[in-house]
Amino acid sequence: EEALADLRHESAERLEAAGATLEWTVEDGSGSGSGMSARVLHALRPMLREAINNIVKHADARSVTVTVKQEGEAGGVAISVADDGKGFDIDSVPAGHHGLLGMRVRVESHSGDLYVHSAMHQGTRVEAELPAHPTTNAEPA
Repeated sequence: EEALADLRHESAERLEAAGATLEWTVEDGSGSGSGMSARVLHALRPMLREAINNIVKHADARSVTVTVKQEGEAGGVAISVADDGKGFDIDSVPAGHHGLLGMRVRVESHSGDLYVHSAMHQGTRVEAELPAHPTTNAEPA
């Protein structure tokens, strides 16, 4: 998928400029993400950009690993963005820093889930799971 290749290239350039390397893996059989729905790619793009932005601005990382896994033939995706940076206390994000919240809102607005794992001096891992098709929470009338 050209959009995924563009995201990989953009991420690698930004990380290289910050002194970090990128390892990028797509697990879908083809290695290209070609079965991903446009809706999933649309949700994935800003989440990945924000994760890379946070790494460049805050992590002081040397190595970043992005893993994109296609979940079945329907086109849902699980993505993980992990770094070896300085990490942070998730419960002590300073006021005015809304990147993680923005990622969560974007992912959840597409019926997905976002998980953030971090500890001081142990790096950070952001994981998102996006279904191929949104679910509705409406109850039957």
